[in-house]
Amino acid sequence: YNASHHVSDVAVYKLMESGNVPSEPVLHLLECWSEFFARNKDSNYLQICYSQGAMMTEAALRLIPEEMRKRILVLAIAPAVFIDIPGVQVRH
Repeated sequence: YNASHHVSDVAVYKLMESGNVPSEPVLHLLECWSEFFARNKDSNYLQICYSQGAMMTEAALRLIPEEMRKRILVLAIAPAVFIDIPGVQVRH
């Protein structure tokens, strides 16, 4: 399930579309990735997302530095959006 933090999914999507305002789930992804890369200097990260999670993943990917973005592999299952960001390996 989506970590909506008591905010409607539609409201979260509208915020993200209106100016890339990071939601709590997006901030959580950024924190997880940052912690992983701090501990694993040479490893890649496999991010699996489903439905609206693809929107959160895409938003988070747009906010991280390119060197981190290149080390994240994404598997998006039945995604609400198709992630098309240069340098990111994605399988929809």
